[in-house]
Amino acid sequence: MRHKWLLPSLLAGICFVTTLDCGFVYDDLYHVVHATQALGDTSLTNLIRAVTTDIWTFSTSSHREDLQQSSVYYRPGQSLFLMLTFAYAGTKAWLWHLTSLLIHAIATCLVYFVILRSLRQNNIDNEASALVCASVFAVHPVQSESVAWIAASSTPLAAVFILLSLLAYLKVKEHKLWLAVSAASYAVAIFTKELAITLPLLLLGYELFILDKTPSTKAWFKRCVVYSLPFIAVTLTYLLIRYKIIGILLSVDATNPNFPDFPPMSRQMQLYTLPKVLFTYLKNLALPLWLSPFYPVYPIKQPDLLNFYLPLLVVVACLAILTIASLRSFEIRLATIWLLVPLVPALEIKAFKLEHLVFDRYLYLSVVGFGLLISYLARQLANKLNKSEASRTASLLSGVIASLLLAMAINQNFIWENEWTYWSAAYRAVPQSCVANIEMGRLSIDRGLRKEAITYLEQARTACPLSTAFNFQLAILYIENQEYEKAKAELLHLLKHAPNKATAAVYYDLALIYEIEGTLSSAKVFYEKAIEKSPDSEIASQAKQRLKLLQATADQRPKD
Repeated sequence: MRHKWLLPSLLAGICFVTTLDCGFVYDDLYHVVHATQALGDTSLTNLIRAVTTDIWTFSTSSHREDLQQSSVYYRPGQSLFLMLTFAYAGTKAWLWHLTSLLIHAIATCLVYFVILRSLRQNNIDNEASALVCASVFAVHPVQSESVAWIAASSTPLAAVFILLSLLAYLKVKEHKLWLAVSAASYAVAIFTKELAITLPLLLLGYELFILDKTPSTKAWFKRCVVYSLPFIAVTLTYLLIRYKIIGILLSVDATNPNFPDFPPMSRQMQLYTLPKVLFTYLKNLALPLWLSPFYPVYPIKQPDLLNFYLPLLVVVACLAILTIASLRSFEIRLATIWLLVPLVPALEIKAFKLEHLVFDRYLYLSVVGFGLLISYLARQLANKLNKSEASRTASLLSGVIASLLLAMAINQNFIWENEWTYWSAAYRAVPQSCVANIEMGRLSIDRGLRKEAITYLEQARTACPLSTAFNFQLAILYIENQEYEKAKAELLHLLKHAPNKATAAVYYDLALIYEIEGTLSSAKVFYEKAIEKSPDSEIASQAKQRLKLLQATADQRPKD
């Protein structure tokens, strides 16, 4: 069959065609639905803004002031990709999902060719292994987040250029021009998403353990130095531009006042937490059950058996097995490189928010290594079961595994169907999550489930007492229940801890509560602040009417 390399991409299409019925979820609302003005503006000024600001500053630049956000994600490639996709997709969710699916299918094709050429570096012409690897990559359930969630489509997009860069690098012996192509692809990848910074590590792994070191060690070392120069230049250029624009290199400075959402995490806490993070990733690869948008992995202050020692034992055992097996098998060595190297950025957990330590999308390229392991293990098992028909048995075993993964991935896609399915899944997985409770509260309000909304938002207060993301919504619910003291407490908490987020509505509602309580002087003060905050708004007009009524009431009072 001449075009067998298309089979994995066909599997990717079958697996993720159901995502075309999905809508916009979570960050999609900021990057697409509410960012139409930024995405649709093709002026030179806006294009310059797209490449000189972080992705959140660009996407929310046209939002209300209280909804504008900044981030540490400098991704001009993603910003331009969003603008390009918006040009033909607009706010039609199915077109965005189709684009994401096609990018994943392209990445799947490239995985096949990269692995096939990698195997041939050691004179292993095993198309079956490349097909199995690419097929597992295409349909593994952890890929659902990167493909079904539009906001995460930058992951497969960056992966396409990472794979192109590696494929070109493997062809450098044929013509030195391929080195320039490889470096250029790397540049596009790293300016699309930070995960691409692992490519030089992948290339180093290839040079040390995969590629031929003949004719001599000295010549090989000289070649490595020369070939590394373009990639060093691209990396330094990216880091310098990133530092110039957002003020940091790679890790997040927890003391930076521009990024208060990143709580300080001591080096000791990072060391305690890393085994559980790695254990969760390995579990999600090997046993992709109970996958979720969020995972109950939090910074560990004090290690115990379940949260530290047991995960550490499993991780060390897995690494030891892979290391020993790598000494005997070229394929295991190649699989180990692909399994571990792409995970390196995800292990810098100090750079992540409190509830964002583990996400399936960080496994996107690590699935390549897992696919190679599946291919190798299926072949070894087939040899033991039926040596006379080992090849057919290995194909059958690989097909069964791929089919199981395909079924699980299709089921996983339904999580991304809409906001309710997404946040319900997140809440089921981590009921103590601050973000999940806040969002379930918001969605419950939209559905008219006010009692349930109060429950979710009160749970959010327990999970994150210093947050101000839910105070106003909870205050409104309390006002509707005539629980004015509780409402006032929420609004005052908001004003105290995040005065920059206080809108005219916050001041107006607080003034109403004071008026109901009979504290008219305080009511007057907050009505005036509501008018000052947004003088031309409908709320300002209502505040002026309330002030007139207060003044009329005061004039009617008998004088001493």
